[in-house]
Amino acid sequence: MSAARQWRISGGRVVTPAGVIAPGEVVIRGERLVAVGPYGAFGKDPGEKVVSADGCWVIPGFIDLHFHGAVGADVMDASAASLLSLSLFHARHGTTAFLATTVSAPREELREVVRRAAAWSEEGDGGARLLGVHLEGPYLNPAYAGAQPSAWLRPPDREEMADLLAIAPGCVKMVTLAPELPGALELIGFLRQQKVVVAAGHTGATFAQARPALRAGLSHVTHLFNAMRPLHQREPGLAGLALAEPVLGFSLIADGVHVHPAMLKIALGLPRRGCPVLISDALPLCGRDKGTYTWCGRRVTLQEGGARLDDGTLAGSVTTLDRALLNLTRWLDQDLPAVLPLVTANPARLLGMMGEMGRLVPGALADLAVLDDGLEVCLTVVGGRVVYAGPAFSGVP
Repeated sequence: MSAARQWRISGGRVVTPAGVIAPGEVVIRGERLVAVGPYGAFGKDPGEKVVSADGCWVIPGFIDLHFHGAVGADVMDASAASLLSLSLFHARHGTTAFLATTVSAPREELREVVRRAAAWSEEGDGGARLLGVHLEGPYLNPAYAGAQPSAWLRPPDREEMADLLAIAPGCVKMVTLAPELPGALELIGFLRQQKVVVAAGHTGATFAQARPALRAGLSHVTHLFNAMRPLHQREPGLAGLALAEPVLGFSLIADGVHVHPAMLKIALGLPRRGCPVLISDALPLCGRDKGTYTWCGRRVTLQEGGARLDDGTLAGSVTTLDRALLNLTRWLDQDLPAVLPLVTANPARLLGMMGEMGRLVPGALADLAVLDDGLEVCLTVVGGRVVYAGPAFSGVP
């Protein structure tokens, strides 16, 4: 037997790919799950710590493919202090893994973000694990820039992208671009060859313009319905393509501000083979008090209706995935297991990491969360290590 420390979470409702086990338990050794099943089915090591989750849900940790920061910490700063601060904050809300998401910026600034993020993902010791970088821009349509810094938008540039990918091979996991821009189709093909997830977003693409991108290797749509041509009965646009093509996945912001609950029902109610996910799209203002701040050189007001620029444009979200998940259970009138894959298995599948995370199965990384009946996060575990413990679990080492 490995000398790695073994402990377990017992009782409660354990959500597995095969269904809910109640009461169930998960056994953790080192950074991995070694057993998942009914309560009392597995023998214990001498002196093994047992944590009771009676009355709670035991679930895979959330995977957030799109957030920019939290509590004042900004991905674009990419300092070790900022990355630690935002990863701890989101771990408090059940997120165990994330993609550090950029905004459009000068080439050298993007290079530095990739370099620092790659270093921290290897050496960082804190909250949620950093899986890599999501480049949201700079190849976006200026007419649909939203809160993206328009001064740094530019046409797709294969040489620039190859340089960014070479800084830390495998670090850039996802790129969002506007597929109608000159050179976009060639870049999509190149990125797919490099095994990077290519998403369309901040785009005015028509349905006819978006279809060639799908053939070129486009597989995802970033924050469906937001920062893109509106869905129309005679011009469905990219949003219509995402709804019509079962192979095309998409992300949604379920904060009640970006997308009406009825549109979420439409998008998620269609049979599909693609990979829909929830994202937070959280700004560095997430977790801060209402007020006026500066982000990306622009004034942003945080109020009841979300975060907005002075002209009323939405400037990203200030939600977290636990809140988004709770919203979805209410709006769709579904229980937790039915919607949980949108923040666990689906993002893991999109990144090609289903064997490692997103499901509670033996051999997977011990990245998990414990939620109470109100879906409040009580405990977050990353790689077998407790990174957040609420009052009910305050004694957990």
